[in-house]
Amino acid sequence: MKKLSSLSVIFVFLLIISNGIQGQTTQTPPDQLKMMQQCFGVWHADYAKDTIEVWDWKPYGKASIVTVTLITKGKEIPFYVNNISFNSKEGKFYGFVLWPNGGRMTWISSFVSETKFSGALCTDFDPEKTWRTIEIIFENPNVYSFHEFNVNGVIYEDLKFNKVK
Repeated sequence: MKKLSSLSVIFVFLLIISNGIQGQTTQTPPDQLKMMQQCFGVWHADYAKDTIEVWDWKPYGKASIVTVTLITKGKEIPFYVNNISFNSKEGKFYGFVLWPNGGRMTWISSFVSETKFSGALCTDFDPEKTWRTIEIIFENPNVYSFHEFNVNGVIYEDLKFNKVK
């Protein structure tokens, strides 16, 4: 009986310990396509004296297109077009920027939280060839900050966008 009692105590002790030990909880990554929806609309930022940068961000199926213009003294000037696709296997967005002069740029990014979109400007979608990083931080549904950093982490561009529609 003493042996059975000792085994019971050991069994209960192991049961309690095993219930107290838990592995790390897996955190569900943000729903990237759902998070992208907060970007849609027309956004304005002060770009330079007498100049406003306008991002007209529209859905295109599971992709999106951002037409960027500058408004200087009432005159609208095409700046660039940003075509964005989503890679569901990687959970990342791939962007292809095209300037009116034929220049191009590629980038890879994703939402790292519900309010932060972060990524890399890189050559030919190769993250090992990153030459700048970007982040968009949503302060609320109608305001976000856009930051672009050089390879040393120094801010290259800092814009605050307000949603106009």
